[in-house]
Amino acid sequence: MRNFLDEIKESVKKKPPREKNWFYVSERLPDGSFAGAVIIEAQNCTQAAIRGLELLEMDDAELGTYLEIPADKVPAQQYRDRILTKEEVEELWK
Repeated sequence: MRNFLDEIKESVKKKPPREKNWFYVSERLPDGSFAGAVIIEAQNCTQAAIRGLELLEMDDAELGTYLEIPADKVPAQQYRDRILTKEEVEELWK
């Protein structure tokens, strides 16, 4: 007899992989102030949050905002896959 977990695993195998999308992920310090942000490509918001936190590598910070960026709003290559300052983030979406 198959269990629920086996059914889920089988269902996931049948689904085609999702296209990757671009995400904005930021961290904030315990006082709520901005600690940094990244723009990264991921298959879903969970992967984006995990990868973003890995890239930001701040021990005392916590996840701030993470959201998918519409295809027509993805910033230029120079802003992707690296830590962004508050000033750079503000400049991007003036």
